[in-house]
Amino acid sequence: MERLPETVPGWEPLLTAGRTISRDGLFRLIAMRRLLFLVAMLLVPLAASVPVCASATARQPILATLDTASTSRLFYVDPVSLRPIGARSLGLDFHWGDFTRSPEGALLVLSSNDAPELRFVRLPGMRFVGSMTFTDGQFVRLVAWPSPHLLLALLDSSPERVLAIDPSTRKVLWRRSVDGTVVDIQAAPGRVVVLAAPANKIGPARIVVIGTGGSVRSVVLERVLAGFHHKQGSQDFIAKNRTPGLAIDPAGERAYVVGADEPVAQIGLASMRVRYHGGLRVPAKAVSGPLRQATWLGNGMLAVSGTDSSISTDPQGNVKQDTAPAGLLLINTHSWTSRSLQPNAEATITAGSSLLAYRSGYDSATKTRAGSGLTIYSLDGTPRVHLLAHTSIDWVQSQGGLAYVWLTNPNGLADHVVVIDPGSGRILARETRSITLLTRS
Repeated sequence: MERLPETVPGWEPLLTAGRTISRDGLFRLIAMRRLLFLVAMLLVPLAASVPVCASATARQPILATLDTASTSRLFYVDPVSLRPIGARSLGLDFHWGDFTRSPEGALLVLSSNDAPELRFVRLPGMRFVGSMTFTDGQFVRLVAWPSPHLLLALLDSSPERVLAIDPSTRKVLWRRSVDGTVVDIQAAPGRVVVLAAPANKIGPARIVVIGTGGSVRSVVLERVLAGFHHKQGSQDFIAKNRTPGLAIDPAGERAYVVGADEPVAQIGLASMRVRYHGGLRVPAKAVSGPLRQATWLGNGMLAVSGTDSSISTDPQGNVKQDTAPAGLLLINTHSWTSRSLQPNAEATITAGSSLLAYRSGYDSATKTRAGSGLTIYSLDGTPRVHLLAHTSIDWVQSQGGLAYVWLTNPNGLADHVVVIDPGSGRILARETRSITLLTRS
């Protein structure tokens, strides 16, 4: 695969766009073309001297936090250098765990990492405008913002609950319990879709669809297993888990659940009808712990990646965990055919019109990190460029068409970030920043 130059792109000259000219008469046509030609000649020097960004959306500031032992600070950073910009910042007397922004982007909601609490921040003035505390549960996951007056969240409680919140009054409009364990929850137009597993065991997965008005419908996926089971005694430790991947098409008409060594389940969210595509299987390399991630790419295409883990004990009773990449698989939901793109990938993320695949692995035998670098694909699976050799990548974020690839330093801290333009395959910057980005990918 050809590797593109790893240089920082410069500003591109402004280009003029073509225009359709009326054909009301030959002489008028000729006169108009001559006039346009003369105007264009006069504008060329001016146009060439005005620099513009190759991707205007990629240059928008990004929210970030700088975390210390006891507090955090919220501020904006430049999208490439990740240096602080602007004079405004906000001190946080807590560590946040999840976040979401209102549809127009003016209100930021942060959940506490240590308590079931939400904080509301007005971004134009960088100031707190309210909070919410829940008497039960341990953590609040922020799921979706269907409208400016409705925020949906998941409360980690027993049982787990989906909450509808009015952000202006900070009141809970309704609560809906989810039986079992929530494996994943995603937003779809007019609803949220929950992938649930039986509590404290492995069994058939379940899809729960909760409307923005509080309606609840569910269906059991008899042929897809999910859940976690563990048994610990004086001499042994046995743990098994199965975590399927969930993906939803942007129109919110269908959900897809992809497990390991199982048929792919397709669920019609309006009818709750389930179809299994049994001829297509996503192989597992270790049946004791498959985890899958499903990503909708558009045009009926799904990207599936993940890991396969096994846990064992040695004669001394020490627990050993081995994790192998499950690889990257592309599934066509029109023909239900699949093809393997990258055997050593275990995670993916989309950035603009690109699919990024990487690995964040650890070899327990050699006690070293194992990686596959970063491979950039088109959304149809065409490989475009490979970067960062075989580096182990902690995680990747994306916003505004740019990708932020986080690497660890020798002390094990993920403070080194490589900023990449996936569209061109160029590395824009390599920075050391002990910050956390609040990207909206």
